[in-house]
Amino acid sequence: GPTSVMMVKNDWAERGGFEGWLDFDITEPTLGFVMKIKFSKPVSAINRPAHTKVVGHNEDGTEWMLTNTDDLLYMKPGDHIQIRFTADLAGNDHSGAPSATAVIIGLGNDPWSVPEQKSTCSAKYNYDDVMMKSIMFYEAQRSGKLPADNRIPWRGDSALGDQGDNGEDLTGGWYDAGDFVKFNFPMAWATVMLEWGFLEFRDAYEAANQTQWMCDSIKWPLDYFLKCHVADDVLYAQVGNGGIDHGSWGRPEEMTMERPAYKIDSSAHGSDLAMETASAFAA
Repeated sequence: GPTSVMMVKNDWAERGGFEGWLDFDITEPTLGFVMKIKFSKPVSAINRPAHTKVVGHNEDGTEWMLTNTDDLLYMKPGDHIQIRFTADLAGNDHSGAPSATAVIIGLGNDPWSVPEQKSTCSAKYNYDDVMMKSIMFYEAQRSGKLPADNRIPWRGDSALGDQGDNGEDLTGGWYDAGDFVKFNFPMAWATVMLEWGFLEFRDAYEAANQTQWMCDSIKWPLDYFLKCHVADDVLYAQVGNGGIDHGSWGRPEEMTMERPAYKIDSSAHGSDLAMETASAFAA
């Protein structure tokens, strides 16, 4: 999307603040947007930003996310917008205002369209298409090295450094709930539910030509669970920390935050997780 380098209009860093202006030239129709700003120094607050409102920031205050207000909902090619704001510096470095870059990401202009699965039955609704898109939803949550037949064009390899305390390979699995933590308990439960539905209605998957896609979908978390069982009495339960993860907005392909791993063993019990994981394999 359109980018901008912040112009420091007023610098009162010695008093802990500054005024910044961001100018953007719009090149494509945009219906709603988010704006990401990266500062060279930590910022503790962005005050009264024009045409936008603050969504949040990362842990150290160097990355901020804003979204448009209703007065700037639609933009067309050729439009020029200026976002003015004041900000407060965090920390003790008040030697001058920071530099910053920003990018606008349009929310209403997506050139990719999801394919439609042709219905193979005479039902009122196209359940074949619902089945295909349900499987694709899980494909969009994939972590790790993606396969050559990846059907989600805006997803790429991510979290390739996930590992256990002793360097065990913990790549793979699914992300959870819109963030990028891998929680094995709900992941195992979701796997069991998918397997159960597949076993109960396999003929429907076959009729919809979704059998192989479903098998591939189920295999993805199972391969990850195998990696997590590193010893007879050791099973990794989670990769990533919610507090750290929620402090950073961005794509999983660009994650740089620490991703600790947590396990159950003879001293840290978790029989519910072990049983749910076993259920996923049993099905």
